[in-house]
Amino acid sequence: MTQNTTEFVGAGADPSSCDAGIAPTTANSTSGGGAGGSFIGAGGSGSSNNPGVGGITGGIFTAPVTTLRGGCPAQAGAGATSADTAHGGGAVMLIAGHSIMMADGIITASGEGGRGGQLGFVGGGGGGAGRMIVLDAPSIASNNQIFANGGAGGEGGNQTQAGEAGRDPSDVQPALGGANIAGGGNGGDGAGGNSSGTAGGNGGTGSTGGGGGGGGGTGLLKAPANAELGDEVSPPPTS
Repeated sequence: MTQNTTEFVGAGADPSSCDAGIAPTTANSTSGGGAGGSFIGAGGSGSSNNPGVGGITGGIFTAPVTTLRGGCPAQAGAGATSADTAHGGGAVMLIAGHSIMMADGIITASGEGGRGGQLGFVGGGGGGAGRMIVLDAPSIASNNQIFANGGAGGEGGNQTQAGEAGRDPSDVQPALGGANIAGGGNGGDGAGGNSSGTAGGNGGTGSTGGGGGGGGGTGLLKAPANAELGDEVSPPPTS
């Protein structure tokens, strides 16, 4: 998979209130993967290449969220040539005085897939957390796909190859972690639906690959209880 080099950071993404968690480490030239970002759903932890230790994700938001905000960023994988962190998603809000009608489209407010670990046993980056989508009107009807999923974690690198990047969410199903080279720990899948982001896979033994990055956690979809949103939504809406 080719990593997208053009970044588009959404409104309110990566807020300062995010819990950064505990970053991965490098020891004896082996590096752990970064944890996925968390918001309403937890991101997956980064995994290890012993003795390098994977990152631990930050805490989720348990109190009612009353302020429009974006998702939390992921951790970069450990290692001398680690890439930038994957961003959480920005916020989306649609308000109408009478009705909102949507057909045959997509509203996505998802986190970014994590970077693959670079050469030299670098850990894969975690995936960014999904963000917040708010729909507010007396009448809402939609058959759109609406999703605020977590980005998938990147694969750890080995001595001669960079790991595969984690996928960006493209529909309501969980995005898949990077998994392409020998020895590199697989990236964790991003969160989707009722599922949390999964942990990255451990790097190969004997310093053959960096640890995989964890998948990002889900965001939040808020809509009135009477909204008709169909089945293609993730995570399940709350009022």
